[in-house]
Amino acid sequence: MDENLIDTHNPCELADPMFLENETLFRNVFEQSAGGMALVDCNGRLLRVNHALWAMLGYTEAELLAMTLPELLHPDDHQQYYTNTQTLLADAVQVDHAEWRYLHKQGYHVWTLVSMALVRDAIAQPTCFVVQIQDLRAHKERDVADAAHAQALHLLFEHSSQCIILLDPAGIVLEINQAALDCAGLTRAEVVQYPFWEMRWWSITPQTQQQIQAAIAQAQQGHSIACEIDVLAVENQVATLELLLKPVTDRTGQVIMLIVEGRDITEAKRARAAREQMEDRIRDAFDYATIGMALLTPDGRWLKVNQALCDMVGYAEAELLTMNFQSITHPDDLAENLHYASQLLGGVIRNYEMEKRYIHKRGHIVWVSLSVSLVRDAQGTPLYTVAQTQDITRRKRTERELERQTSELTRSNAELEQFAYVASHDLQEPLRKVASYTTLLARRYKGQLDPGADKYIDYIVDGATRMQNLISDLLTYSRVGREQLVMEPVPLREIVDQVLSDIGATVRESEAVITYDVLPTVSVNRQQIGQLFQNLIANALKFHGHAPPRIHITAELRSDAWIIGVRDNGIGIEPQYAERIFAVFQRLHSRTEYPGTGIGLAICKKIVERHGGSIWMDSEPGQGSTFYFSLPLP
Repeated sequence: MDENLIDTHNPCELADPMFLENETLFRNVFEQSAGGMALVDCNGRLLRVNHALWAMLGYTEAELLAMTLPELLHPDDHQQYYTNTQTLLADAVQVDHAEWRYLHKQGYHVWTLVSMALVRDAIAQPTCFVVQIQDLRAHKERDVADAAHAQALHLLFEHSSQCIILLDPAGIVLEINQAALDCAGLTRAEVVQYPFWEMRWWSITPQTQQQIQAAIAQAQQGHSIACEIDVLAVENQVATLELLLKPVTDRTGQVIMLIVEGRDITEAKRARAAREQMEDRIRDAFDYATIGMALLTPDGRWLKVNQALCDMVGYAEAELLTMNFQSITHPDDLAENLHYASQLLGGVIRNYEMEKRYIHKRGHIVWVSLSVSLVRDAQGTPLYTVAQTQDITRRKRTERELERQTSELTRSNAELEQFAYVASHDLQEPLRKVASYTTLLARRYKGQLDPGADKYIDYIVDGATRMQNLISDLLTYSRVGREQLVMEPVPLREIVDQVLSDIGATVRESEAVITYDVLPTVSVNRQQIGQLFQNLIANALKFHGHAPPRIHITAELRSDAWIIGVRDNGIGIEPQYAERIFAVFQRLHSRTEYPGTGIGLAICKKIVERHGGSIWMDSEPGQGSTFYFSLPLP
């Protein structure tokens, strides 16, 4: 390619000698220009392009020189190109400006600002166009960004959940967003270009309007104003706004606009009032509770105590708040209390209860029932413990007195049992002598004395015999509680069979029929359970009606015990005597009707209770009775 900028063989060659003399200067300007430059002939063919242009469009210089300018333009800009060239050719303007889109080699379009001038030769004939091309991509991107920013601000303004109003410095409404219109129940036409203080919001009271006018006056002086204010909202409902009035100033500090931001806090204020009311109730419940209440730090220092606790331990609140619970806890209870507190803080337990002793300010002991729970923050860090304390000193005294009385009663019962055993045992021998000699006296001298003497001798024999039976039963009763209870697995059928063998004569005489179900093997004392069955079967034989006795023994397994029943067809018992019959010496019939000492069922009750069970009766007069007793499973 020729080193000269202008090709002398080109029909549109620049022939002006002055131009040729300044060719070097023109070349430098052309090549070093930061913007794209091109020389284009009258047919649109590119004659010369600078580095900036082919760098802008992504082509090489050779590729561009093989193309025409319209080939590089967006189709929609072709008409603009022809219009611009025709305007220049008609000398309508010296330089024509336009925005064109050039086609980049990679396929996308580049927005440019184009300045085009026509070059003529010495005889005023058009030779070529000088085209300067400035890349507008950065400007276009900035315009797009500015438009997007403006759109975002508009959307934020319109769709904000807060009320936003723009005022001129005099307080006239310039703009208002939808949230504010919805809250006020107004339209934009009713608000814009009107004084802000005339909005229906402030019509709730004259004082409210005056308050807003005073706030605007302060904002006009450059001050920001924040307040809570009640307003007349939509449907004439009273709402509370959290209002912020801020001035906007220019570089000189002059207020050019006022921005009003309002947030409807009606529900929040109601919730806050309800929460405060609840907190007041909780505080009252804490302060006036009849049991001791306290909040303590995790290390045991008192944070808050109520009057009941102060009264309980004798310290004023101010005194307790300088102390910890360890300082008034009895030394013998401190280790257990600290162990529970450690487990609580370590998350092993969620709360704990214990009985402990506080040392009253005056020095005496106060027994309390203590319940403690721990409050943690959202991260699980212990904040404080809540302690509830109930004075149980009186109950403890009562318990100690009951323990003393129980101990005394146990000792007394033991002495009575010992006395009964000794008395019944030692009385047997003299009674035996009395009965023997009285019997001899009756045999030898009966009929030899007068009739009165014979009757007296009979009385003596009968009394001695009954006394012997009574003492024998008392001795049996006392032995039940004194003998060591040796337990062993025993088939109940063996025990029943032995009892029936022992009282076989009585069974035959009464023509009784005795049956039983399949009986279990149970861990019992063989001798005492034998005594139990014998007494129950003997009673069934004794208290039969006109029909021969029918006795049946049942066994039922329940969740924790065997229930044994002895059912008869005897005379039955009135329900009101169901408990009385198991007491010592309690008889429902005279000795002339049914003999006995009234101790048999008491012995049964004592045997069953020593085995950990219970005994009861189900009966209907004239229909027979069933005596049940339970034998717990091992």
